[in-house]
Amino acid sequence: VDSDAGRRTYQIYLNIVNAARSSSEVIQNNIETSVNRTSDEWKIDEKDSNYLSKTYMLSSNIKSGYYRIELEGDVPLDTKVTDMDNNVKSEFKVGSGFKVLVPIQSLDKSGSFKIKAVSNIETKPVVYGATNLVGTQDYALAGYMYEESISNITEEYLKNLTKLQILKQEYGTNNRLAGVKFNLMDSEKRVLKENLETNENGEIILDNILPGKYFIGETETLAGFNLYTDLIEVDIDLNEECAVTINNSLKEVKELDKEFEKVEVVPSYTETVQNVEKVAEIKKINNVTEVTTETLTEAPEATPAKLPVTGY
Repeated sequence: VDSDAGRRTYQIYLNIVNAARSSSEVIQNNIETSVNRTSDEWKIDEKDSNYLSKTYMLSSNIKSGYYRIELEGDVPLDTKVTDMDNNVKSEFKVGSGFKVLVPIQSLDKSGSFKIKAVSNIETKPVVYGATNLVGTQDYALAGYMYEESISNITEEYLKNLTKLQILKQEYGTNNRLAGVKFNLMDSEKRVLKENLETNENGEIILDNILPGKYFIGETETLAGFNLYTDLIEVDIDLNEECAVTINNSLKEVKELDKEFEKVEVVPSYTETVQNVEKVAEIKKINNVTEVTTETLTEAPEATPAKLPVTGY
């Protein structure tokens, strides 16, 4: 700077900096990027059935560099960005895909969020500057290795409508039974929820559950009813509503009355010209009255007898 050449060089750089600061021109971006879906629908993830997933790819006209993914907006709780093997990460090489995993049980409402891809791609740009000083030449500045590009895509999601309804009623009727208890088990018959109890409508409602296979086991019933001892298997798809009706039968009570039926015999006689006709009226207490008639040549004595006991 102490020489004329140094002072001239310093002044040139100072003019460049001041011109750049006051310039309204926009540097043209040399790269183009976009986030593209490689799967159109949210599906149960193949590696983890607790999540719904979609896959994506960053498209770019440059094949080297990195990009990072950021989620913004109404993002469901515990949503994560991963590679294709479900390893959580946020930065990826250009040309590699990524996944977004949304926990199914976090889908208690519908909504949307934005996927933002911020790219740093190696372009080794050269910034060209046109001189505005008469008699001086244009200039070029090099030193940058990467250029940044931002692209976005918006994703919508729906509330999880997967639902299990357990209905308990008396067998042969529509009478619902309150206070009956159940356990809910997973596909390996491990208890997920225990002592679920039917309400006054005889039902248990489980909203926003994971799709898959379940077993239902009755653990406690009402006095006077038989316990349903078999496990009930149900297989529920995503956003499916499944209703299971379980009938309880009353316990069969057998009461035997071993006393003989009481029999009352009342003989009555009528005289005819040739014979005597006897009419025996057999009256069963608390039963149907039967009448038998027998014709005799003479009038014998009436002998009470116990009739065979029937109806056991």
